[in-house]
Amino acid sequence: MQSPIGGPRFWRRLVSRWWQPTTRMQREWEQRAQSDAFGYIGRGYAETDAKFWSSGETDLADHILRDIDLKPSASAVEIGCGVGRLVRPLSQRVAQATGVDIAPGMISRGRELLIDLPNAHLHATDGSLEVLEDKSQDFVFSFVVFQHIPSKQAITRYIQETARVLKPGGVFKFQVDGRERPFWKGADTWLGVWFKSAEIKQILTDAGFSIVDTWGEATQYYWLTTQLNTTATSAALATAHPPVWRDTALHELLERLGKSSGDAISLIKTGRRCLRDYTRQFQQIHRHTTPEEFIEAMFLTILNREVDPAGREFYLRQISEQVSRPYIIDCLLCSAELRALVRV
Repeated sequence: MQSPIGGPRFWRRLVSRWWQPTTRMQREWEQRAQSDAFGYIGRGYAETDAKFWSSGETDLADHILRDIDLKPSASAVEIGCGVGRLVRPLSQRVAQATGVDIAPGMISRGRELLIDLPNAHLHATDGSLEVLEDKSQDFVFSFVVFQHIPSKQAITRYIQETARVLKPGGVFKFQVDGRERPFWKGADTWLGVWFKSAEIKQILTDAGFSIVDTWGEATQYYWLTTQLNTTATSAALATAHPPVWRDTALHELLERLGKSSGDAISLIKTGRRCLRDYTRQFQQIHRHTTPEEFIEAMFLTILNREVDPAGREFYLRQISEQVSRPYIIDCLLCSAELRALVRV
């Protein structure tokens, strides 16, 4: 017999639903782990082991590290690692790769799968990062995890814990659900909570983070790249690159074209996903070429012409100032787009 609305049992269940989200998440995600660990975290690529692990490599490169530089000596953490789909390729890039998850079944299976990787460490947690020491990590990230958490308090706790474990100046990149929906739809451990942009940014500010970049506001995949505030001057082992359209490089580019209108910048921002997607294959092919070779190939591929002396000087200066290659490509794409838009 169901408890009547307003009765003691009803209120106890309601309090349990809203104020003990971690216990509920652990129970339900453990059930999913036992049912189909690969399927629930494989994003549709779990038909074979090869596709599963290949999807991890692709997602890490395309969604997590495309605007992040990680030194080989860095330490990095994934929140919500599952069986280690992203931790495996991450371990090939950094000195120490750690994954945490609230489902012990996921962690147990992941340890078996990653047993050949001595620098990969998986931990079952209670929704915190207590297994990690203060100021011990250079980079923390989370991918398609926070969108399943039914409690804003739990996500806020993760953000606060991330601030604790990051080294000064460390980078935190994650994704939340930014789609507004009626309150009566509620939230569970599959369809979690959503955030307004101002709300999640305030939580980050309160925790001591500065916003480096955002992407996908008001969508399911609302990305935020942040950096822990610091006055330290030591070289960081993880660096987040702001988008080129907020960089002085774009303004210099506009000056070269004889244009300084903010309208042109807004057009570039509107089309930035197209620009980013275009860079992926080119960047992979030319990641190890010299700056001169990179610039020559970039002009031939994107503009279909030889590089001019002014262009060579401009982009060599950008590279010397540590502007990353993906944003150098963005910059040239902006040039091509602007020439068409303003008919230079």
